[in-house]
Amino acid sequence: MQSNQSIHLTIKQPPNPKPIRTIGIFDDPDNPAIRQVIDHFLNTLDFEPKSKEFSDNVKDEVLKLITTQKPIAVAKKGTLTLVYFQE
Repeated sequence: MQSNQSIHLTIKQPPNPKPIRTIGIFDDPDNPAIRQVIDHFLNTLDFEPKSKEFSDNVKDEVLKLITTQKPIAVAKKGTLTLVYFQE
């Protein structure tokens, strides 16, 4: 990160363009307290299960990426698989 950059976590609810909730992190990510700040941000939220419509929309968007973008790398870490695409 550059010296004038920060990390922002934002909760959005399309089509509303205004964030529902956001947090800006202005210290370096290697500060151990940053993980605590992010954890606190997430732990103070009330989560509802995602609707089938939401999950289906996300899958559709990912399928569009698979069919239109060029995959350039794949990484596996634990139960996660990361696919990197190049436009």
